[in-house]
Amino acid sequence: MKLRFRISLGIVLLAVMFSFALALQTRPAEAKSLQPAVTCYGQAFQIGFHATAGTLYEFPSRSTPYVTSKYCNDINMKLTTMPGPVYVQICFVHANYCNSWKYYTTRNQWYTPATNVLNNTTYVVRFETYSSGNVFGSIAD
Repeated sequence: MKLRFRISLGIVLLAVMFSFALALQTRPAEAKSLQPAVTCYGQAFQIGFHATAGTLYEFPSRSTPYVTSKYCNDINMKLTTMPGPVYVQICFVHANYCNSWKYYTTRNQWYTPATNVLNNTTYVVRFETYSSGNVFGSIAD
C-alpha cells in the first residue's frame, strides 16, 4: 500500500510540475491579442491619376466620397509624383462647402489641406495642375 501511495503521489507531483512549467512558457491571452496601434499615417490610402494641364479633377465622385477616420484630426496628403505644382482643395460633401485652394510644390512631404476635421466627415479632393503628367500619392484622414 505504501508503494502505491508513493507512486501516486509521485505522479501527481510530476503532473503539477509539468503543468507549472507549461504555464511559464505560455504567454498570457492578452499578450497574444495585442495588435500594433493604427496611426494616422499608417492607415493612409493611395491615390493616383494622369492629369491634363488646366483640367479640374475631383476624387472620388460626390456620390461615393471619402470618409474621415478616427485616426487623424486633419486630412493629410503626400504627393510622391506630380508633373509640377499642384493645386488641391478639399470639398465637404454634406456641408456643401470647399475650403481654399492649397498650392503644393514638393514631393514626398506630408501636407495638410484641411485641419480640425471631425470623424466620419465625407469629402472629395479637387486637383488642378498646369502641367500634364501623373499625380500619385497618399491620403491619411
